Amino acid sequence: MHTLAWFLLCLLLTTNVLLAQKNKNKTKDKTTTTSKDTTQAFAPLAIAGQPLKPEVLKEQRVFNTLKQALQKPDSVFILDFPPACCKTFPKEIAQLRYLQILVIGSTYLTSVAPEVGTLKNLQILDLRNNELTDLPAELENNKILEQINLESNRFTTIPAVLFKLPNLKSLNLKMNRFRQIPASIGGLIQLEQLNLSGNLLMQLPSEIANLTKLKSLILQFNRLAKFPEVIFSLKNLEELDLTYNGISTIPSQIASLVNLKILNLQRNKLTNLPTEFAQLKGLKQLNLAENLFTNIPIEISTLPDLEVIDLSNNKLTSVPVQLSQLKKLKELNLKGNNFSPDEINKVKNLLKNVNVSF
Repeated sequence: MHTLAWFLLCLLLTTNVLLAQKNKNKTKDKTTTTSKDTTQAFAPLAIAGQPLKPEVLKEQRVFNTLKQALQKPDSVFILDFPPACCKTFPKEIAQLRYLQILVIGSTYLTSVAPEVGTLKNLQILDLRNNELTDLPAELENNKILEQINLESNRFTTIPAVLFKLPNLKSLNLKMNRFRQIPASIGGLIQLEQLNLSGNLLMQLPSEIANLTKLKSLILQFNRLAKFPEVIFSLKNLEELDLTYNGISTIPSQIASLVNLKILNLQRNKLTNLPTEFAQLKGLKQLNLAENLFTNIPIEISTLPDLEVIDLSNNKLTSVPVQLSQLKKLKELNLKGNNFSPDEINKVKNLLKNVNVSF
């Protein structure tokens, strides 16, 4: 991620270039001039075939129709089609040789044309909310592709071509029909974000352990009856979401996730936490809502960085005084439990600086 200094430097350089161009085109409309000058200023990068850097890319015009884009094909870096724009993947897109971001969502696509493989600068491909069941083998040619969103399609198996994308950092496979994840996923060693929510998974392959750069793993709404122990190999994990599964116990190895900041275990079958849970010192958000807790696990009170705790809809009747040790705590959700009026007053006095919901 670029530092603030780098961003300001790029912004300064960009501003100087734009001002220089403005002086040459004083009679032109201000908005039109700025748009054209931005394209001219970074034309050398495009000519060299190099993708624009993020801070430059975000300043580019977003095209919304193919007709519009084909009028200036070498000035198109971002193409975002509106919903229901097209029922087939436009082959003419191959003319947009500098395209970096392509969004074709909610258009009822059933296939992706092989021409997508000609987009050598493509970094983000968003195909959510379609009816896709496979991807073309030519996608393998998109060697610098970093993000793919395939949420809410009709995949029953993960397309093999995805495992041939060496620079993939973010993969969203939410709301498809997967029953298993192939071992090949272990080859995506650059992956930092993986969303497998809303599928039919009962286990994870051991090769997940190879994803050592993974920071976010989302497994909501699956059929996991046990906590997948392969997750404990992911030492850089910062966010783990296992909401709406059937997990009844948390293994002691949870302590190995030393970088975990967000843990969501809502709607499982938990009744307690292991003592090793107390070692998750960097945890900031913890969601244990809709489980079977009758007591608030004392381990929670030893986590100094906790800011948000959700214990709603359990079977709690009391709050341990040790929670007052959490000096950074901002929100505590206790709705849907069985607290007496006296206990509610006690908690309010105990946690005066915390937003407590009953």
